[in-house]
Amino acid sequence: MRLENARHEVFAQALSKGKSQAKAYAEAGYKPSVALPSRLATNTIVMTRVAELQAEAAQKATDALSFEAVDLFRRFERDIAEGRW
Repeated sequence: MRLENARHEVFAQALSKGKSQAKAYAEAGYKPSVALPSRLATNTIVMTRVAELQAEAAQKATDALSFEAVDLFRRFERDIAEGRW
């Protein structure tokens, strides 16, 4: 579920995509800081959102791989049936 604070949401999304804390912090519209990106990244609500976004991305990747594997297997079966293998 999206975070109520729009900047926190942008920050969490950027972190979930692998951006550094400093880059995610800047992307969220905050002024550059040495300590504050780390502090925000350890916020429980932000951490939970990052984990949620990463889980969603992992599920999408798994679904895509599963689809590709099934498609590949079906083509392989068809090739065997048609004597191409």
